[in-house]
Amino acid sequence: MTSLFKNAASTVLNKISKESLKCGLCQNFYFKPKIMDCVHTFCEDCLLKYRNMKYPKNTRIPCPVCGDETELPIGGIQGLKSNLHLSGVVEEMILHDQLLGAKGKKLECGGCDENKESVARCMDCDHFLCQGCVEAHKRFSMIKNHVIASLDELRTGKIELKSPARKKAPECENHPGEKIRCFCETCSELICLECAFLGHARPQHESVSIREAANRRRQSMRDFLPKTEEVVAEFQQVQKGLNTVKNDLKINAGDARKSVQELVASKIAELKRKEKSLLDEIDHIEKQRAQTMQQSEQQVASFISKARHSLEVARNAIETATDPDFLSLHPTVERDLQNLTEKTPPQVHQKLSFLKFTGMAKEATDQVTLGQVVKKGEWDLHMQFGKEGTGEGEFKWARGITACPNGDLAVADRNNNRVAVFSAEGKPKVTIPATSARNVVSDSKNRLVVIDRSGFGTIYNAERKQVLQFPVAPNDPSTVVDPRCVAIDKEDRIYIGDFTRQVISIYNPNDGKLERVIQVNIKPEFIAVSNKNLVLISNADEAKVVAVDPLGVKGNEAFAIDTTFDGEKMKPSGVAVDTNDEIYVAGYLGYVNTGQIHHFTNRGKHIKCVSDKQYMPQGICFNNKGMMVMANYHSVRVFNMA
Repeated sequence: MTSLFKNAASTVLNKISKESLKCGLCQNFYFKPKIMDCVHTFCEDCLLKYRNMKYPKNTRIPCPVCGDETELPIGGIQGLKSNLHLSGVVEEMILHDQLLGAKGKKLECGGCDENKESVARCMDCDHFLCQGCVEAHKRFSMIKNHVIASLDELRTGKIELKSPARKKAPECENHPGEKIRCFCETCSELICLECAFLGHARPQHESVSIREAANRRRQSMRDFLPKTEEVVAEFQQVQKGLNTVKNDLKINAGDARKSVQELVASKIAELKRKEKSLLDEIDHIEKQRAQTMQQSEQQVASFISKARHSLEVARNAIETATDPDFLSLHPTVERDLQNLTEKTPPQVHQKLSFLKFTGMAKEATDQVTLGQVVKKGEWDLHMQFGKEGTGEGEFKWARGITACPNGDLAVADRNNNRVAVFSAEGKPKVTIPATSARNVVSDSKNRLVVIDRSGFGTIYNAERKQVLQFPVAPNDPSTVVDPRCVAIDKEDRIYIGDFTRQVISIYNPNDGKLERVIQVNIKPEFIAVSNKNLVLISNADEAKVVAVDPLGVKGNEAFAIDTTFDGEKMKPSGVAVDTNDEIYVAGYLGYVNTGQIHHFTNRGKHIKCVSDKQYMPQGICFNNKGMMVMANYHSVRVFNMA
């Protein structure tokens, strides 16, 4: 707008930008605007085309801008509430553009058909007039009292130019021809005088002036503004936090790349392959985490954009809408502000930026080891529950442990002759009798498979009711059995290790029928099955863990893990694999408080000791949140990756 207009007296257009008067679909100024529940407004025709193209049969349609859904009334798009406020403002803006000669066009007279240039405007007829029509107004008695404003008076703001729609009182929808005169507080409706005497009469209904009702609701809406601003501020802080984490990740990833590249630069060409592998891993980690943060960024940015629009709509309604227009908009806008104040921003996890490279440069005769990308921190104790005893929540040799998909933890409490089931928070839930309970495992359906001294495997459903029992040895009374360990593969097949017979037996999970028996060269005390169906078997006396291929005739050994560290033999007990198929082995040095947990690659190469000075580690597993859970003889410990 020209500087001449900027010097005019305060009008609606001083407070509303031209961009806010454009439809988000057609990018033109609003024509017959309709407001949705999310307070975004679009042209009626634009919404009709949008619905017919994408949601022709839906009674709820998402907003083209923010995605929030609006329930369409019986009349469909045409039945949506018209944004009369914006209609009037657009009309007023067009008048101002005409007044200021928008796009160099001549302001033609609207009072005659001679196409003469206007010199004034009749504020009663709502027409721009040429000099001849101005003189005609002075001559005819019926219109000689009309207020005539010169173009200079309008341009300088001496006389305010308003659109006809914003000057007129709206008509009653129920009584054509009757003007809206008041507001029914009981029904929250604009009504005419006929309405006030008929359907909205006292004492059942309370009617007040439009000005009084509008002032009350303006104040009510004003009260929401600071609350909404506070929530927006919280989301903006999260947005800043996301940017900080993203920048830290970028810097740390860059530092990691630089560390890799500086080390590789001093090596010969054969190291290039390892360099690429490490860089690809860093890129993969960064990409995955960046995607995670991008989702949070999009969520936060979407909220901020939506909230800013809602705040703008609310302020514009409060400050510029006529009372009838404001009361028409009030329920939708205030409900939207109420919804916004109830939102909470997502959490920014600083640990997403943790990424570094640790170089080793340890050369061997046949290979060179550069180092490794460290994408996680250390295992920290997250929670511990239980103590020595026979009561609820107490243990006398917590030997086997499993984590169920629903978060429950089940513990084979051997000397208490039971399997105890706990919530994810360590609260006792159910106790299952089991004579000298050896071990327990959960399948993908939250069922528990329990093995004990009875020589049977017993399956309990998600409600912990027995649904199946099957023998773990041939039907031969002379056969001595000692089932000590049980595991589940990704297809829920049941693997049971017999210590005495030195075999791993595989059973069908549906009927308990024996599918395969594998003879192994180690007495199984604890077992786990990898994602590639390798069976990991531990034995304390032999101080090793063996990986066996169950498809081999005699259980072909894939590799063995030596559990001798710094010259001391650790007696391995529990063994588990994480989602990356990496191996974790728990054990002890032969006496209490010497327990350790060690981390290995999926081929059994030692990475590091992740925990030590544990009381007496037994079975270990991972829960559905990636936490490591350990039966510690008289207690259960849960570790989280920091």
